[in-house]
Amino acid sequence: MKKITVIALLLAAALTLSACGTGDNVQVENGGNSSGNSSGTTTAGNNGASGGENNEDPPAEHVPSEEVLAAIEGQFGGAETFTAPDGTEVKLTDAVSTNGYSLTFDFAYMRYAEPIYSDTVANPEIYDFENFEFTVDNQADIDGTAFKVVKGQKLDNGMTVISASYTLGPDGPEMNEIELDGEITLEGLLFCYFEEEYGFDQDEVIFYPNPKTGTVPVIYPTTNNSLKTLSGIDLYSEFAFICDGGFLRLGSINDIGKSDWFANGSYVRVKVTLSDLKLKHFFAGSSCYATMKNVEFL
Repeated sequence: MKKITVIALLLAAALTLSACGTGDNVQVENGGNSSGNSSGTTTAGNNGASGGENNEDPPAEHVPSEEVLAAIEGQFGGAETFTAPDGTEVKLTDAVSTNGYSLTFDFAYMRYAEPIYSDTVANPEIYDFENFEFTVDNQADIDGTAFKVVKGQKLDNGMTVISASYTLGPDGPEMNEIELDGEITLEGLLFCYFEEEYGFDQDEVIFYPNPKTGTVPVIYPTTNNSLKTLSGIDLYSEFAFICDGGFLRLGSINDIGKSDWFANGSYVRVKVTLSDLKLKHFFAGSSCYATMKNVEFL
């Protein structure tokens, strides 16, 4: 802790001196969660760990505030760094703000979804509807690589980071948030919660992307960094799937579409154009949103 205090005093002195399928397309209006779009280009199959381009000028040398230094001294027991999700060591004095307990940084961590997607339309053998079980591992481990992003950075899918924030508490990461500008077109599945369930509103629509059809941005978890595939089953229509990439909340079916989209099954295969992606992970799990601009049924 003495080292941090000495650094702070030296920096303060320096500042003082210097101061001297159907093919039908549906246009969706007023759907989703916010505004502000710009055109982007998706790149199918490019799921490496590259963070894309960073168009921002190199930042000036960061000087921690007195409040940040006090929080480090009072809450972090003299620690000087923490290990970030990408494996690098980050100085606690890089924090840009504090609430007196936690530290907030002006960057975040994400990954690209691995190209994992399979369903019973293309591969009927992945699920046994007589014995009600997957014939393959539907909770397989994923070797997802995290990378750091900052405001102004352009991702491999053409989208641009417009805000990034990472919050660290004395007991570990608390919040990881990213907002993206631009559009991305992906194939995947729509699902609607017609009844209210824990964590979801009644009539809420979610989208499971197929990462084989584009580069899907995924927020990196702040807790339990064990990454697993997701899966779903509809016994009524005898449909099942497995994928990587999480899911995105699109809003109420009453605002973005029609309930009869789901007349023939719980999951609807679609191609959608999305914008306004907001990706967040905190202690309760992921909470990721997007605006659906267009939908084509497959």
